Amino acid sequence: MPLLIAVVVGIAIYGWLCYLAMVYVVVPLLPYVVVGSGGVGVLLLVGVLAGTLLGVGTLGASTVTPSEVRERLPGGRSKFERDSAWPNYLFGQSRTDLGTAIEHTNRVVSRMWAALVKVIQNEPLVLAAWPLWLLVLTATLTLTTGLAVAGVLVYALLGLVLATMWLAWLAAAGLLRGVDLGVRMSRRAQATCHHSECNYRTRLPAYLCRCGRTHHDIRAGRLGAFVRRCECDRLLPTTVLMAAAGLVPVCQKCDRPLRAGAAVLTDIVVPVFGPSSAGKTRLVLAGMVALGRHLTAAGGALQPVGPESEATYREATTVVESRAQTTKTDAARPPAGITVRLSAGKRRALLHMFDAAGEFFANREQNSQLTFLDDAQGLMFVVDPFSIPAVADDLSGVLAPRLAAAQPARDEPEQSYLVTAQRLRDQGVTLDRKPLAVAVVKADLLLGLPPAEGLSPDSGSAEVESWLRERGLDNMVEGASRDFDVVRYFLVSSLDIASDPGGTVGATSPAQPLLWLLGRSGMPIRKPGLVATS
Repeated sequence: MPLLIAVVVGIAIYGWLCYLAMVYVVVPLLPYVVVGSGGVGVLLLVGVLAGTLLGVGTLGASTVTPSEVRERLPGGRSKFERDSAWPNYLFGQSRTDLGTAIEHTNRVVSRMWAALVKVIQNEPLVLAAWPLWLLVLTATLTLTTGLAVAGVLVYALLGLVLATMWLAWLAAAGLLRGVDLGVRMSRRAQATCHHSECNYRTRLPAYLCRCGRTHHDIRAGRLGAFVRRCECDRLLPTTVLMAAAGLVPVCQKCDRPLRAGAAVLTDIVVPVFGPSSAGKTRLVLAGMVALGRHLTAAGGALQPVGPESEATYREATTVVESRAQTTKTDAARPPAGITVRLSAGKRRALLHMFDAAGEFFANREQNSQLTFLDDAQGLMFVVDPFSIPAVADDLSGVLAPRLAAAQPARDEPEQSYLVTAQRLRDQGVTLDRKPLAVAVVKADLLLGLPPAEGLSPDSGSAEVESWLRERGLDNMVEGASRDFDVVRYFLVSSLDIASDPGGTVGATSPAQPLLWLLGRSGMPIRKPGLVATS
């Protein structure tokens, strides 16, 4: 009985004390606890976020390195992986920072609740002071709630800000890309690989950093709008126009260096085709020398680009001035391009001339190796008049030595033309948008002979075309007029390289076909007395 009374009295006292705690402690403090713990939750979120962004102690997020770019950023349209460069903060590091801050916040809340549960598990008698624990539980709940609500608002705001900045960034990058591309397209700029067995052509070359790393897509984007930072920490420009001023352009296909000015200057590819021994090499060499002299007289300039082209131009000058025999073009492999930089007034251009051995035009299998034919601005077909059967027949008998001295091409012109034209059509090349210059060479040997009746040094395109028709090349002439946008015929002598003091080249100059093709390709070189460029 006394024990029961003691128990009742004890319960009553405990209840009274709990009542007093609720009335005089819990209830008065509850509003302050709710507000204070909610504020602490907000401050905790802000502190963790600031610590993460500022990299304070262990709160700092891991740095997104160039090696992680390929996993962090979506792939581009290029067939190449992302370049080895530091990503822009908005697209690489921001997501990592926010994710790390959320992880730190969740970890703090989880540890707080885990500590609370652990105390109760280890010391269950503490629950006897449940009114006070009610304050603790309320504080924990309101802190968590405040942190969660603040987190939703803060991260939603940050997400909106980042999304706005992403859009603004992408718009700026897109505008920069558009201006860069627009300027280069207006110049008809391309990057042509001059290396043998490649000849790849694109508007966007790769670029080498000084550290040796190749950047396949230098344009503005997620790796930088106005500049990008290579993995070696060197800053690189993000437009082709600016990159061309200080970086080495590289072929996207074979990874070998391109000519200076690639993709920023007007880029003109002129393949010269025709049968073996037709005089293609001589025409190319003499045409470059004559064109250079003409440009100099007209106030412009022609400059070979690259060691190979410089050597070829020196050889051309020597051969033309000494009237020596030209070396037979190597038929073992496709030719490397001969590149010269042209300047006329405010215009600048790179001219790539490809002179393939005649054997490549004899059949379609060899002809398929000449990839530079696919994307040419214009083509030049060389006709050796002494290889035309009708001309050879007229030079029989006492004139046979004149025919032998002319060293006629091995194959008839029509065969070389038909093989090349058919190959281009099979490859889907739009011939009807390209100009064709037909150069009837060896005029110095032909004029004055009986087969040259109807021709003179001043013969124009119509006269030369008519002469070819009369000599039995109707099918070739008709085919050329159907295949190409416009065809122009020239009577050419590779010995006629001089120009008068006014800069006008001779009527049979080997520069005449080049001047016409240059005019049709966006590099008109106008001078009184020149042939028209249309």
